[in-house]
Amino acid sequence: MPVTRAASKSLRQNQQARRRNVAARGQLKKLQLRWRKALVAKNVDQATSLAAEYSRALDKAARSHGIHRNTAARKKSRVYAALRKLAPPVG
Repeated sequence: MPVTRAASKSLRQNQQARRRNVAARGQLKKLQLRWRKALVAKNVDQATSLAAEYSRALDKAARSHGIHRNTAARKKSRVYAALRKLAPPVG
């Protein structure tokens, strides 16, 4: 148990941040799963819209320090690389 008032406050802040970060990572996993299902089904339109939604969620999680910004960048890069393989640009 915390001894000082400052330690008690720090504990509360850490618990609150943990709840926020766990929720953000859970949301990312759900979005990633939905995106992968659309990719496997070769549904280009749905995969593209889910990739944009997933990308926004990654940026938001990185901004709030739920995940590292380089992790977000790496995941976004891989998502869009997979989309390029699925539907090469026309022309």
